[in-house]
Amino acid sequence: MKLYFVFKPSFIFYAFALLCIISCKNNVLTNHEPKTMQQPKITQDDLVKEKPLSIKTDHGYIDMYAVIIYTEDASALRSKGILVQTETSKFVTALIKKDDLVILNTMESVESVHLPQHEYPTTNDLLN
Repeated sequence: MKLYFVFKPSFIFYAFALLCIISCKNNVLTNHEPKTMQQPKITQDDLVKEKPLSIKTDHGYIDMYAVIIYTEDASALRSKGILVQTETSKFVTALIKKDDLVILNTMESVESVHLPQHEYPTTNDLLN
């Protein structure tokens, strides 16, 4: 005589829910902190590879670069002369000169600096 186990859908749901609760409880008990990836700050060599924006001022044209700066203190950037364009609670977008990288790399409130990633359509995207 063979025995067959038939699981009702509600049993599977409760078993999965219990497994999730135990897993979450174990993470809380072992004090696992979520890991964040710390990216290195960009260098002047990285900026050389990028095409600068030429901005006209009263003193002529200045080459500036668009960057994303991860910081929670945008006012500190402004006080150092960084041209902040947009601001959120975790990062800002800004225009910087090559010389501003020295300032950004010494500021403790700056977690990381990134160049924006641009995606351009390919020929296949245009044809589809």
